[in-house]
Amino acid sequence: MAEKASVKLTAIYALSDCDGAIRYVGKADNPFERAQQHYRDAKAGRRPLHCWIRDERSAGRAVHCHVIEWVPVEHWQAAERRWIAEHRKSGSLVNVAKGGNQPAQPVGAARRAWALKKKMSASWRTMPEEAKARIAECVLERAKVWAKQDQKIARHLNNLGVCLP
Repeated sequence: MAEKASVKLTAIYALSDCDGAIRYVGKADNPFERAQQHYRDAKAGRRPLHCWIRDERSAGRAVHCHVIEWVPVEHWQAAERRWIAEHRKSGSLVNVAKGGNQPAQPVGAARRAWALKKKMSASWRTMPEEAKARIAECVLERAKVWAKQDQKIARHLNNLGVCLP
């Protein structure tokens, strides 16, 4: 008797808001365990996904996880990219990367702002309040310039409900 060849599958999953709108697409072998990890990370995380989860929870709204496709492991990158591209059209997706094992790093203006924040975080705690205010003002001015230079990021942030002054 011939043995059946088993195909290892992985899930492309979505996190959606209480209205059913998909806000995040990801890949996981155990999507519900991964969703729990996202919920835990959201307590202190700073990525758009974490901020969205925190906002939903603080407003008393649920975040739902559901599998949108089971795919063979060797094809998950293409499937994840396809689903992210499809749902990015709605303008409400909080994925930073295009998917398919791409690093979840911001690009353009967001990357520059995060680098500046990281560079300053060590001395921020001991800095006088008036110095913090001056720096915050400069960062906002710089963010305006960056947003003009990188309008794609500015549109994406706007779609997420983040407005630059």
